[in-house]
Amino acid sequence: PNTAFYITDITIPVSWYTIESNRNNIIYFRINGPTYSASKCFIPAGNYSTITLAQAMVDAMNAKYPFGITLGVTPPIRFVASANLTSNTITINNNSYPF
Repeated sequence: PNTAFYITDITIPVSWYTIESNRNNIIYFRINGPTYSASKCFIPAGNYSTITLAQAMVDAMNAKYPFGITLGVTPPIRFVASANLTSNTITINNNSYPF
């Protein structure tokens, strides 16, 4: 009846990624093809979870090629991402075939 407890320590893991303008918001990527070369795009500044960071990355990459990448395939290639929350990794691929 006279029992009490106290929280003496707590650990809260960081579960977001901070992207800052002009610091860590640039993505460089390369597309192999006759008319494509290395490209650069920017992620908007903000706090991202693994899932929202993956989406922001492919949104920025797809914005670089608004009509898709035409390497002789139909429909044109668009970037897609999948986030693995267990390993905190992001895989970026395309909707047609792996580069």
